[in-house]
Amino acid sequence: MLENPLIFGIACSTIITTIYTIIMIKMHDNSDKSSYNKNNSIILFTISLIIVSLGHLYISSNIKDLNPGAELEMTSNVSSKMLTGTPEF
Repeated sequence: MLENPLIFGIACSTIITTIYTIIMIKMHDNSDKSSYNKNNSIILFTISLIIVSLGHLYISSNIKDLNPGAELEMTSNVSSKMLTGTPEF
């Protein structure tokens, strides 16, 4: 499930945003002058989702260079055989 860059990005961004929001609410809880702006959490979630998802996609796309045996595992996959039209399927 975490091999999908989008799901991994959503999970990491949610954790990062939750920690940031808890810290900001605790900091602004004591001061009456300024209140916490919730748009900052939305912006943080969006930016961290993009960065984490693209980073995970970039790292996972280079798996063939790092691990030559992974390419053989990909070709033995049933969906890969369906897409390439191999007669063994």
